[in-house]
Amino acid sequence: MDKEKAYYFRTINELKRDSIVVKDYYRSGRLQMDGTYSSYPNYKNGTFRWYFEDGKLRQEARIKGDTTFKYREYDHEGNIKKQQELLQVERTENGKKSFIYVYADRFPEYPGGSEAMLQFIRDNIRYPEALRKKNTLEKVVVRFIVERTGKVTGASIVESTNRKLDSEALRIVNKMPNWSPALVDGVTLRCQMSLPISFR
Repeated sequence: MDKEKAYYFRTINELKRDSIVVKDYYRSGRLQMDGTYSSYPNYKNGTFRWYFEDGKLRQEARIKGDTTFKYREYDHEGNIKKQQELLQVERTENGKKSFIYVYADRFPEYPGGSEAMLQFIRDNIRYPEALRKKNTLEKVVVRFIVERTGKVTGASIVESTNRKLDSEALRIVNKMPNWSPALVDGVTLRCQMSLPISFR
């Protein structure tokens, strides 16, 4: 295609074997979009951003394959016009309850945000001295439910590098204060979450 007639043009750069950066430019030469593929053009894998022609951010999305996990759209002043996140919420169909993936208007959030949650974990975690002396990094992934009220329930272990730490990870999650619940179409819903807890 003639570059002079195209609305935008594209450059493709392979940073490493599984990381291909694609950038689209307006005819003016200003960046229109950038994103990462693990296999071009079939598999998107990373954060994609789209820009107004004056360089201001217009949209951003976290994409893996055909699935968009997080999406935000901005106006020209940088205010968020629309945002959605993919999460698991409980739905009842034919009398049966199950967790399905939907796009939420508001993702469940620990009070004060992720930094406050990390501080809560650091302040409350008890790392067995015998394991601490080994100076190894351990990780336990806990799955739990954020109820419509924000209460954390149903904590369970889904992944662990050291079973001796499972009970401590569960204790930490069960001790958490109420979260802000998920919001879908203006309605609060039960949501299933996963949280990795690192011991070092």
